[in-house]
Amino acid sequence: MTFSPARLVLLLLHFPAVVWGLKIAPEAEIQSKLSARLQGKESYNERVARRIGDRTIEVEGFIAMEGDIALAHQILSEPKAFSRWILPGINQRPSGGGYFVKVMALNLAPGSPNTLVTDLRFDLPLFKKDISCYMDVKTEMKGKNLWFTATVHSMKGTYIEHFEAMIQFFPKAGGQMWVYALGQVKFKSWLLYEALPDRLLTRETGERLQIVIDNYLNEENYRRSLKRPSVTTSAPKKKGGPTMGTRP
Repeated sequence: MTFSPARLVLLLLHFPAVVWGLKIAPEAEIQSKLSARLQGKESYNERVARRIGDRTIEVEGFIAMEGDIALAHQILSEPKAFSRWILPGINQRPSGGGYFVKVMALNLAPGSPNTLVTDLRFDLPLFKKDISCYMDVKTEMKGKNLWFTATVHSMKGTYIEHFEAMIQFFPKAGGQMWVYALGQVKFKSWLLYEALPDRLLTRETGERLQIVIDNYLNEENYRRSLKRPSVTTSAPKKKGGPTMGTRP
């Protein structure tokens, strides 16, 4: 990913901002964190998962990647297309196997262009269940930078009470972006909150963040290809060969 993946000037430069309950650090502090990790890097993805109390786990992401802010704004402003580019490979671990929480579908809620019905499958050893939840998403430009936010207020039938995430996109020279991501999951159970191994948290969140980033870059490349002039050729088509001009 932004996932959104993310990719930003806060309205209040010297005070913490709040997005759906998330306490966002001042921009100078975020920029300092990003610079310490990303300076001089063209491609980088670091994730940090931690328990912050109140049955809440927080994940921070620090990402350097190629990308175009205007195109990112266009892509992230179209939730109806999310399922096409986010879902490929989202449940497959790069090293083999799958994840305990699987994303099965992302569809627009009827009558709401900014709410996604998200179908999840929990596949834990002692907890197996399919659920659907409603996720509100919002994308907006603030100055030259981009915000993407998502929140789920209730996940009935699960151990999760609340989920919210924010991604900030900072444009850099040479067609690069720095991305700061912050997400929090609040559990209903103290036992589950304490029992989840750190290694599992990193695997379920960090690896997936890289999958979303890769999928996003594929989507950017695909949309750029639509704007390129088509190339015609008089060479005959080979029977049974690939169809040109279609998306893989």
